[in-house]
Formats: sequence, C-alpha cells, structure tokens
Amino acid sequence: MARENIAREISLEKIMRMAVNDVRLWPEWMRREGKIGKLPPMKKLIFGKGLLAPTLTGERTISIRKFRKEAHDFIEEESFIGSFQDGLDIILVAIEDTAVKTFDKLTDKEAREDGYKDAKDGFKKLKKRFYPDLKPEDEAGIIRYEIWHVGKTPVVGANEFFKK
Repeated sequence: MARENIAREISLEKIMRMAVNDVRLWPEWMRREGKIGKLPPMKKLIFGKGLLAPTLTGERTISIRKFRKEAHDFIEEESFIGSFQDGLDIILVAIEDTAVKTFDKLTDKEAREDGYKDAKDGFKKLKKRFYPDLKPEDEAGIIRYEIWHVGKTPVVGANEFFKK
C-alpha cells in the first residue's frame, strides 16, 4: 500500500511540474490577464565555454554534474534554462528523469557521451575544473536534454551558415 502511495505521489509531482511548464494548461485567468506566453520560473544550468555549438547541432545532449537535489532533479519533459558561457541562453528540455549514481558507478559510455575518454577521465577533469573536493562516493547527476521544440521545430538550431 505504501509503495502505491509513493508511486502516485511521484506521478502527481511529475504531472504538476509538466503542467507548470505547459502554457496550455495554465488557468483561464492567467491567459485573460496577459500572462500567457510568459514562462514560469525555471531552473538554470550553466554550461562552460565551447558547449554551445555541440548543443545546437545535437551532438551533445548530456551533462554530468555533482548532484544537488534542488538544482539537478529534473523530470522528463521539464523545461529549464541552459546558460552557455559562449553568450547565449537557450530553453532546454529534460528528455528523461535525472539519473543519480555515485561517480564510481559512472560508466565509460556515459562519460564518453559527455566528451570524456572514459569514466576515470571524466571524474579527473570534473574534479580539476569544477569540484576540487569531489570524491568517488559523491553522487553524480546525469542530465539528458534537448533544445525546446514548438511542435517538431526546435526554437533554436544551427543552420547551413553556422560555423563551429
């Protein structure tokens, strides 16, 4: 019985977060008062320099970070702001719930998807660049995302004139 309640709560939380991100589900009064089209507050992830181009082209759709629940606990279809140090903010969408595991359980495949040679290389570089106190038993948040779409069209993307 308790397990069913947990599943129901998770489903309700997921539904509520999706509703906040979907303007069509906002109450009529918000549309009447001109609030339609204004997005609710969203989480923001900062991406280092050089990561904008592979995101625009779809080559990069993953970010491995030291997990912080309040900042990295995305659910599938949740919108958030990707703030790129290349100088552009883009609305991104989580394509699955954030996976959480310890860094010592990170796979080589996951690390390669994020641009590292293997899991050891990823741990070493994350520790050096962002998290000097990082330990193998710390939790990693694996965030998979894509650029926000309107229908089937991405709201921003690289075209034939784009230079990496």
